[in-house]
Amino acid sequence: MGVAFEGTKGLTLRLDAIPVSNRLVVIAEELGQVIQKKGYRVVCPIEYERDGEKRTRWIRLGVAVPNRKGMSVLLNAQPLNGKVFIDLREDEE
Repeated sequence: MGVAFEGTKGLTLRLDAIPVSNRLVVIAEELGQVIQKKGYRVVCPIEYERDGEKRTRWIRLGVAVPNRKGMSVLLNAQPLNGKVFIDLREDEE
């Protein structure tokens, strides 16, 4: 259905199809070292242009929770552009 890329701030998912069930499973054996808490924000980047400058707005789609083989991603909305980002950073509150 798609691929996942690990970055410094989280995981980027590129989806070939929009999931009808609003659920995704990310299977990654090495992910267990990165996962530290119960849930992570799942967002979708929306790119737009204002005053000739390209900008990105992040829309929250759902939550990702760890499982035995990686993560389960539960979506409240569907990413129409096929781009999903799982934010693995600690909360900055």
